[in-house]
Amino acid sequence: MDEAIVVFSRKGIFQTTIAARDVRSREHARKLWPLVSPGASRQMVTWVSPSFESGKLRRRSHFRVLPAQHTFNPKAHFDDEEASRRRAVQESPEHRQAKELVAAELSRRLNAGLAMPWAFKDMDASDYPLEGNLLLGADQVATEHPLETPFGSRFRLDVAVLGPPVQAEPIVLGGVEIELGHAFDGRKALIGKSLGFPLISIDITEMTLAELTSEWAQQVLTATTRSHEQGRRQTYIYLHDLLYPLYAQLPAFLDDEQRHQFLVFADDETLNKLVRWMNLLAEKLEYPKGMGVMLICVSTAARSLKPRLTFASIVSEGPNQDSRS
Repeated sequence: MDEAIVVFSRKGIFQTTIAARDVRSREHARKLWPLVSPGASRQMVTWVSPSFESGKLRRRSHFRVLPAQHTFNPKAHFDDEEASRRRAVQESPEHRQAKELVAAELSRRLNAGLAMPWAFKDMDASDYPLEGNLLLGADQVATEHPLETPFGSRFRLDVAVLGPPVQAEPIVLGGVEIELGHAFDGRKALIGKSLGFPLISIDITEMTLAELTSEWAQQVLTATTRSHEQGRRQTYIYLHDLLYPLYAQLPAFLDDEQRHQFLVFADDETLNKLVRWMNLLAEKLEYPKGMGVMLICVSTAARSLKPRLTFASIVSEGPNQDSRS
């Protein structure tokens, strides 16, 4: 099929359609995923890249229905891929060695007081790059760290960068996943969509144990397409859209106060829950008073309502958009 529907977009659920030719790469497809077929069936689909032979187009890019996925069910898909992945990595000495080397390199940097910078540019979002330090605020590095997604699935992060506990559990500040060259990994797409930290994916496809060294680990964490001898990108960063303002490198004249404002459009129950959790988080992280202010705007006065309706029209074109924020 030539078109698919983006399940979660800024316009709402099932509100955005994308053509296969507009998907630039496997990583771009993961950024957009979950994707489903048009029409009432809503079957989960994956993107198939174009293929060339002797410089000529042999097969156009298109969307293909995933096997055994008759309806949209991200939890079932995630659990299936997680089980398959666990079996694959347990049988792979290359995966195990790469994971241990990356964890050792991050621990070395942490103990030496060195940063672990990362950066990338999302042209769909901004002309300005996104940059961060994976080790900022960290106090330990762990392997096989257990996590639970908001949709109820459990998985283990290959390498987790952890900070001080918030309530009982240490906060996850960043993660690294070692990839074995799966043609499609909806699991990783869903992790990037649902968790609040930078996730670095490292591809070790076709690498041997002899190639996986300490020197490799030092280089791969900051590798780019240009730095690879064959121009093949091995390191990719996943970041939730809501975290973009935190890491965007904006010029001072655009962001002179270094503060961010988020407008949330939701029902009263969800808004009240968000306010409770944000206030609790600010307390646990010992934010100074006034650093984070959460307000629910309920005024129906024209002066207050007009700007909210304007923002709502930007967020979603749906006719039933709730104007409360």
